[in-house]
Amino acid sequence: MDDSESCRFCEIGSQIGSKPYAIFISWHNARPYWRKISSRLQKRFEVLAESEWAWSPDMFDRNLKRLYGMDLDRTFNKAAEVGNGPFLVSVVYDDSPNYSSVDNEQMPKLVNKNVVDLKKTMRSWMGGGFLVHSSADAQEFMYDAFLIFDDQFITWAVTTDQTELQARSHRFQLTAGEVGWKSMRHLTSCLHFSQDARALQILSPTSEQTQTVLHVCSQNPKATLAALNASSKAPVDYGWEFQVRVGDRTYTGRVLNNTPRGSTDDKCVSSCLANFNLSRTTNGLHDGTNPPRGNPVG
Repeated sequence: MDDSESCRFCEIGSQIGSKPYAIFISWHNARPYWRKISSRLQKRFEVLAESEWAWSPDMFDRNLKRLYGMDLDRTFNKAAEVGNGPFLVSVVYDDSPNYSSVDNEQMPKLVNKNVVDLKKTMRSWMGGGFLVHSSADAQEFMYDAFLIFDDQFITWAVTTDQTELQARSHRFQLTAGEVGWKSMRHLTSCLHFSQDARALQILSPTSEQTQTVLHVCSQNPKATLAALNASSKAPVDYGWEFQVRVGDRTYTGRVLNNTPRGSTDDKCVSSCLANFNLSRTTNGLHDGTNPPRGNPVG
């Protein structure tokens, strides 16, 4: 994704988020059931794309943590359960969704019960466990699809070319940001599609300021750190400081705690502003393209 490309993430989010798409991932240890899973998906939904996917065994555990929004430093044994071999990725469209409001610890969301119930049915075929994953709502679909397909997801969202939702080779596929972000626009696209994050501040590097500093408010800071594939994490007031690779440089950022149900915590905002003596920013993401030095960008 080139910095000069206008991806219009807000428009993409509005367009894709308003439609009943879902993604199913049938992990390697569910392989004996792949044919049955595929057949049931075709009977219940319109299957837009389905292909076998593979991640490097060395990166599999970290990719799982990013997909599930887990602490990247935590011991996580899910790879042993689901298997780190090839897995089946299916993208579907539900022409008769059945939405239900679910109130989690952070904020209520509308989930498609057709998708969630079918996932539970598939898991029951295998005696329980978590060998099948699915998105539950629109935001989770966008995050999962972006993480797995990366630029191909953006191209599909813009062109509706369903071949973009297929694996392009039988070699190991890279997740978005797995080996670093191509540009600040690439990184902020991840923030836009992640489930809880909202960027408050991006400052361009200048001759006087050698690092871009990214500030993010999130209702789930560790999940945001996982989405960003952040490293060198350290606790700070109200959140975490981290490092992230963008292009050929390493940048510093902070993920700060946000209050539940979408209202920004004054401490989160104040901590951001105090670092740069800035005025309060407006909501929303900035694509990182030449923001004025020292001014807030919304």
